[in-house]
Amino acid sequence: MANDATLRPGGTYFLFGFEDPSFRHPLITTYEFLRKEGKDASDDSTECQYFFRIVDSDGEELMLTQKQIRQMFDVDELIQKLADFRDGKIK
Repeated sequence: MANDATLRPGGTYFLFGFEDPSFRHPLITTYEFLRKEGKDASDDSTECQYFFRIVDSDGEELMLTQKQIRQMFDVDELIQKLADFRDGKIK
């Protein structure tokens, strides 16, 4: 899962989830990490905002909070999530 230390500007990340509560229909969306705005993670007074370009869009951006970026995966993590899905480990 993505975090402050692993995000790289220009890097490709994936949002992996499911359309249905029974985990039968996976959804994968591709993003490019653009930038981080706000205070450092060590400062509790303001939460950072992370901006991603939605790949295959007209430059649309997605803004996530520090807690939400944990839902983003790099390619190796996505492969593992897909293997877990294939093997029935996601329920």
